Amino acid sequence: PHPFALAACAPKDSPSAAAGSAKDSGAAAPGTEPSAEPTANDISNYPLDMDKMKKYSIAIKGFTTLARTDSAAAEAMSTNANATTSEMIARLESNAAAMRVNW
Repeated sequence: PHPFALAACAPKDSPSAAAGSAKDSGAAAPGTEPSAEPTANDISNYPLDMDKMKKYSIAIKGFTTLARTDSAAAEAMSTNANATTSEMIARLESNAAAMRVNW
């Protein structure tokens, strides 16, 4: 499995930024939990631009560097096929070192 929870790459935008903003993805309002995982339609309608791709690339490089030196952060970033996106985001956000990764 890939060592990173890719859904949690933009924690600085908003509390629910990793799943997209309510405006961008049709997700629940900030502060509320969505009732289900994003659908293929939600994902296909996500407005992706070069700024978001650059931030994603910088974040992945930061996570890769961090994982080499911090086993607790590496564990927080690991994927689990049985975990929901919300669970992976919560696990990543609970690790202070992972939250300090620049993007």
